[in-house]
Amino acid sequence: MSDADRGRAFHALRAYRWCMRALGASIAVHVVALLAMIALLGPGLDVAAPALARATYVAEHPLAWRVGWSAWQLTALSDLAFSGALLVLCLRLRHGGVWAALGLLATVVALIPDQWAEWLFVTSFVSQATDVVSGRGDLAEYVQEEARLLVLTGSCGASGYIVMAALWLVTVVSLGGGFARQRGFAVLGALMLALFAATVFPNAAAAGAATVEGGYPEHGYVRFGNALAFALLVMWMVWIADVLGCAIKSREEATDAHLHALRAPRGAWPRRLLFRLAGSAGLRDLVRWCTPPPPVMQSDIEDVVYLNWFVPTERVASLVPAPLRVHSIDGFTVISLLTYRHGGFGPALLGPLRRFFPSPVQSNWRLYTEPEHDGAERDAVYFFKAQLASDVLVAGSRLGADGLPAHRPAVARHERAGATVTTHLESGGGSAPGLHSVVSEVDACEVDASEVDGRDVGGRAVAQHVERALGDWDAVVRYLVPQNRGVNVVHGDVISSRIDIPVRLDQVRPARIDVLSCPFLDEITAGCVPFAFVAPRVAFAALGEDISVAREPA
Repeated sequence: MSDADRGRAFHALRAYRWCMRALGASIAVHVVALLAMIALLGPGLDVAAPALARATYVAEHPLAWRVGWSAWQLTALSDLAFSGALLVLCLRLRHGGVWAALGLLATVVALIPDQWAEWLFVTSFVSQATDVVSGRGDLAEYVQEEARLLVLTGSCGASGYIVMAALWLVTVVSLGGGFARQRGFAVLGALMLALFAATVFPNAAAAGAATVEGGYPEHGYVRFGNALAFALLVMWMVWIADVLGCAIKSREEATDAHLHALRAPRGAWPRRLLFRLAGSAGLRDLVRWCTPPPPVMQSDIEDVVYLNWFVPTERVASLVPAPLRVHSIDGFTVISLLTYRHGGFGPALLGPLRRFFPSPVQSNWRLYTEPEHDGAERDAVYFFKAQLASDVLVAGSRLGADGLPAHRPAVARHERAGATVTTHLESGGGSAPGLHSVVSEVDACEVDASEVDGRDVGGRAVAQHVERALGDWDAVVRYLVPQNRGVNVVHGDVISSRIDIPVRLDQVRPARIDVLSCPFLDEITAGCVPFAFVAPRVAFAALGEDISVAREPA
């Protein structure tokens, strides 16, 4: 990739971030506005109620009325912001710019009658309602003004917003790879637009026939259609995030995409749907950039089994995304598999109530990365595979923890019997790799050394070349066990997951490997002798994530 291409990619990603933030804000504001319509505006717009009752509500609750309409005014501004951000993104991607520009124009056109009516609703209309209730105003004139403003918002403004949303649909589909690839998104959008369009003319007709005595004929149909259409709109806007994420992801060079792609094990459709949402790059970005960080999570984990191999660095170097690099020791690096059982894995702020939270099996498959600063032994760990035996926690890790993109094994057992710990993980057709191991704690490490290309790569001494680099066996354990940071790369940003896992090295027990089967690692670890050790109990805490945002290429 040339410097010019890298520069364009950087600016496209920056535009994508702002587009997602604008979309997230718009989704949130639409949800708030819908709640405000029910709780604050409903009594004043209930055209099935007597006109005087509606006017009385507006006159007696002017603050609630104004706050309710302010929420809808914010939705209009959020639509404008997203239209503008989408246009900038299209210009950066050099695709779909004409449709996005037309969408922005339609938004501006829709805002004119809509915002004018909403401004009158919170100003002169309140005064008119007060006059009617006090006997100084004419109720018929009040209904006539009410009907006029409802036509401006629900018919004139709505027509513009329908055109706007249709142009959003065309723009997003073109960015996401076309109709065939985004058929479901397009169908939902078309259904939502049809529902909105079906209310435009009935709303105008009902308002035109409104009277003090008869109310608004057939307006119940309009309200029902709008309620359903707005619910679909929120769902559809969330789907926009998914499509935009796919569009950006397809333009990136992700060396580790095949490792982190989430696929549910065979099972019922709710799990498949949950994992489809959790595995969406766009939804992950929407959550990362538009929601508060998750709370500190804590767990009392038990029976941490470390399975380790020293393997030639070139076998795993391609697994780690740039700018991360595998930490190499004399041409070799470590693969370390940690499997353990959680104990009340939940928010730390809940204290003893965590015992009511799940305690699933987790298995972290990791590589060590080069330190950022010279002189350091190693930097962080990179999770090239991670498994969690909980649908909810897998979804949570995908949407809220970029440093640990977890997979769901179909079967996960991690059991101790005396000094022996047995681990069994089955894929079940999903993206979690299988693992079967039986290890037994011993007084001293009993693994023999072997040779690959004439060099020791495993065993009690972890090979002479490793001991020369690290020192004695205790130094090897000190190198492998402590960890306080997991790293990943998303859209060029380095994500650092801060971890507190204070393992006491004097409690780490060497272990003999009695059985070990891991087809996923067979080729990588061919000829390399594994070695193991066990930590009985550890207090674990996930402290949150830091983001080192990629800088613009020079």
